[in-house]
Order: sequence, then C-alpha cells, then structure tokens
Amino acid sequence: MVKKPLTEQEVLDKIPRWQENYNEKSGTGVLIISSPEYRNSSYFSFKYDVNTKVLSGKLLGSFGITVGSFYFSPDSVSVMDIEGKEIKEQILYILGDLPHDVLSMFIAWDIPLSSKWRVIPLERGWALIGNNIEVSISPEFLPYYVSIYQNNNSSIEYTSYKTVSGIKQPFRIIAKKGKNMLEIEYHKMKLQ
Repeated sequence: MVKKPLTEQEVLDKIPRWQENYNEKSGTGVLIISSPEYRNSSYFSFKYDVNTKVLSGKLLGSFGITVGSFYFSPDSVSVMDIEGKEIKEQILYILGDLPHDVLSMFIAWDIPLSSKWRVIPLERGWALIGNNIEVSISPEFLPYYVSIYQNNNSSIEYTSYKTVSGIKQPFRIIAKKGKNMLEIEYHKMKLQ
C-alpha cells in the first residue's frame, strides 16, 4: 500500500504547536556555554510564559543557591549574576550575530508556523525552508535540526524528546556557531 504524499499545508498542520497545548511550563536543567577559550556550566530552574513568549529563570550554584538569572524574550536576551550585573556577553559572543528573535524563538522551541514556509519532502521527513532558515522535521513531525544561513555555521539541534503531559518535548537543545556552543539540557519539565 502506497501512502498518499502530504501537501505542504498538511505537513505544517501536523507539526506540534507546543504553545497552544499549555499555558506554562517549568522545570530544571543545566546550561553550558563553551568556546575554545571559555566554558561555563550552571544548573537552572525555569518558567515559560506562553502569552509573552518569555523563558526566564534562575541560575543555581552549589546546594541550589541562586547565583544569577536569565531572560529570553522575542526581542531581548539577558543573563545576570547575583548582584544584577549583566553577563550576557559570553552568550552573545558564543552565538555571534544570531538575532535575539531567532535565538529566543528556537531556545523556547517555538517553531514559527506561517504560510512563508516552503515544505520540501525528504527521504525521512521534511525540510521547512524560510527566509535564511531551514528546519528539518522528522517523520513524527518533530523539529530536529535548524540551519541559519545568515550566520556562517550556525545551527540548533533538538534531541532527547520525552513525552510530558502527552506532548513530545525536546530535553536537549544545542545552539552552535563555529566552535562555540550553548547547550541546554532539561532534567525535569512540568506543563500546567
């Protein structure tokens, strides 16, 4: 039996719209920033606000003591130490000129779905081609790799999918630009 090929719209309709499925998500994880000259690792707790598309939380040191905070929104990225001093330079350096809106969108795995995508069938899944961005979608309609053409060698990977409250969520996200990397690995996630 040969399966009928899906239309572009049918593929787009099957991609999970995570933000439509819950009002908030919260949890814990570890955030690693690294480059050839620099490496920083911190535990974090987070909360995601669907309405404002803001991912925010606390950076945690030994014994769960708060050592800083972070905030990703569609138009800004902020990382601060315990005294309120901005420390986002490392993140911005590592990711180079990756625009804030792209960074926050993909760190929060809010794959934008609009008529601007061109859908290309692949042997295993699909590619969504957008303006300077290509998103690879698995046969299960889950994003697993993003290439950003306006930034040389920039990519974002989504792996370690787990089901949380009936919804598949990537528990590991790695953003790379050349040899620089921002890695977010979630340990615990709760949807409300």
